[in-house]
Amino acid sequence: MRRRSLRPRETMSPRRGILALSSASIGGQLVTLLALPVLTRLYSPEDFGVLSFVVAVAAVAAPTALLRLEAALLLPESVASVRPLVHVALVSVTTMTLLIALALSIATRFFPTQLAGLPNLQVWLPLTIFFTALLALQSQLVLRERRYGLAARRNLVQSIAISGGQLALFATRSVGFNGLVAGTVAGSIVGNLLFIRNSLPYVGRPRWTEMKVGLRRYWRFPVIFAPTNCLVLIGQQAPLLFVVFWFGIAAGGQVGLAERLVAVPLALLGISIGNVLDSELSKRIRESAGGYDRLYLKTSAYLLGIGCAVALFFGLLGPTAIVLVFGPEWQQAADASQVMAITAAVRMVVNPTRRFLSLFQRGKATIFLELGRLALVTLAILGTVAFSLSFIVCLWSMYLALAVVDAVTWIYGSFVMKAESRRTA
Repeated sequence: MRRRSLRPRETMSPRRGILALSSASIGGQLVTLLALPVLTRLYSPEDFGVLSFVVAVAAVAAPTALLRLEAALLLPESVASVRPLVHVALVSVTTMTLLIALALSIATRFFPTQLAGLPNLQVWLPLTIFFTALLALQSQLVLRERRYGLAARRNLVQSIAISGGQLALFATRSVGFNGLVAGTVAGSIVGNLLFIRNSLPYVGRPRWTEMKVGLRRYWRFPVIFAPTNCLVLIGQQAPLLFVVFWFGIAAGGQVGLAERLVAVPLALLGISIGNVLDSELSKRIRESAGGYDRLYLKTSAYLLGIGCAVALFFGLLGPTAIVLVFGPEWQQAADASQVMAITAAVRMVVNPTRRFLSLFQRGKATIFLELGRLALVTLAILGTVAFSLSFIVCLWSMYLALAVVDAVTWIYGSFVMKAESRRTA
């Protein structure tokens, strides 16, 4: 199958790409923020707790199921070299989703917990994982073509679909967490549908020899970067998951709302910008163009300005604003937003630039950094259990641990970029 030629107007310069994706992310988050005051009055903190749990688990499981091969899709020179990686990733995602569905069915039947009694959880969680992973895979193919306009449209349309679906499902009496999670799944499906046409040239069943060549060349992604990325995501999602199991589902809903207001908008904006950077940096790597350190520092400064502005707002005015807009029953979310402000600003800078390390295949150092992250978060959790720390003190200890490791990761990344730039000079 020959690669389809793209019309020139479908591609953008890096600067226009960042502007388009940033604008779409901001627009999508505005849609979400406008819908949240209504959703928090239709759904309970417990409902948001289940949604937060499902999204957190999917955030860890989906990239792991892809074997981190979606990151490798930007590097091969030809479509024929990409197809084997896409095929392996799709098989892996499908297999893992089915195994998770089976494990949940067994667990809910024989190991009763507070989550086991929730209807349809064993259906919604695998579906969320599958469509989240598929969207991540297709997004990389879009970025490979540098079709930033299409990626931007997806950001906005998906946000509208999620919020609209959650509101509509409550109106049809699909109340409880089912409405929230089903709306999220529906939004992911809409996002995937927008990308299908772009992905078709990359879909096909490659020969076994082609798959072996592809996996031999990019073996570090499934062997090193998939486990490493899993550690990253576990560390990032550990606070919310621990709160759900230690303080209860309602407390998890409070943290989930705070993350939606503080961390998620910054994370999505960072991911959008990071996607452009991945595409541009991989192009520079293929061409041995150099200048990686300048791109790294310039991007970091831009992201830091946005992160600091948001952190200052939530650090100073967040608690008052959240209670005023969402009601007094969300006081814990207001307090949690203040805790997350610093961590969200640091993560805004680090998350997009962290992926530079995988493109340069710096696996060992990344593993040590993420093991350090997991160790610090685990210490915070053990301290909470041992000393019966309060909800807020527990959050401070966990989120500050994440911020410290993120800062160290950024410093290491700056040294890597300088070294690689000198190598191509």
